[in-house]
Amino acid sequence: VTSVPSFAQVKEGSNFEIGGGYNLSFFKNSSGNNRTIPGPGAFFEYRYAMLSGSIDLGVQINWKYATKPADYDDAELEYDINYNNVGLKTVFDYNFLPQRLVNPFVGIGAGFGMTFVKRTDANGIRIYGTFSPRVGVQIWRIRFTCDFDLMSRWTGFSSSGLIYRAYSSILAFNLGYSF
Repeated sequence: VTSVPSFAQVKEGSNFEIGGGYNLSFFKNSSGNNRTIPGPGAFFEYRYAMLSGSIDLGVQINWKYATKPADYDDAELEYDINYNNVGLKTVFDYNFLPQRLVNPFVGIGAGFGMTFVKRTDANGIRIYGTFSPRVGVQIWRIRFTCDFDLMSRWTGFSSSGLIYRAYSSILAFNLGYSF
C-alpha cells in the first residue's frame, strides 16, 4: 500500500506568477451605480516567499477592461463608454498551508492606477489610489484569486472649499500560474 503525499514542491525565495483573468467592473459616482458589462483582464505578479512560504510579498501590474454601451440597462446615455484600467500595487499574502498541494490564502494590496475612459463624444484619464483585499487558493502551481479593488480619486473643490472624492471598485477573478 502506498500513500500519495499532499505536498507540492515550493521554491524558497521567489515565486514568479503570470496569468490572466475575467473581471467585473462597478463604477459608482454621485449619480448612483453605473453598471458595466464585464471584460477581460490580465496581470503580471512577482512574489517573494518568506517564513517558509507562510508570507508572500510582491508587486502586481494589472490591466482590466469593461464597457457600457449607450443602450445598456436603460441608462439613456447618448454615448458608449469603454474603460481601460492599468494598475500597479504591492501585495501581501498569508498562506494557510504553505508547501501543500492545496494552499488557501488571504491578502491585501495597495497602489495606484489610471483608468482611460473612451466615450463616443470625449475621452479622459482618471488617476486614483487603490486598496485591495484579496482571497484565493493555490492548487499545485495554479492560483485562483479574487481581488476587490477599492479606488479613490480627488475630483476637485466645491464653492465652500470642500474636497470632493470619487469612488469606484473593480471585482476581478484571476487565474494564474506560478513559476
